[in-house]
Amino acid sequence: METKKPIHEIKSGSIKASIWENQGKDKSFFSVTIVKSYKSKKDNAWKNTNAFNDYDLAEILKVITDTKAYLGDRAN
Repeated sequence: METKKPIHEIKSGSIKASIWENQGKDKSFFSVTIVKSYKSKKDNAWKNTNAFNDYDLAEILKVITDTKAYLGDRAN
């Protein structure tokens, strides 16, 4: 089975938005996932979380704004 990949990713600092294109009954639509990457102190491996701190808000806002601009009218 082939792993589906996002059509585009937008990053700001440790925050990443992944844009997914999905096929509906009559047309395509888009969904967005937002994650924060961090390096685990336990095993020194990179991991993702969807829990954010207050100081992440500016980067979250940036990736959301850039994502909306990327999608343009397609997101409506």
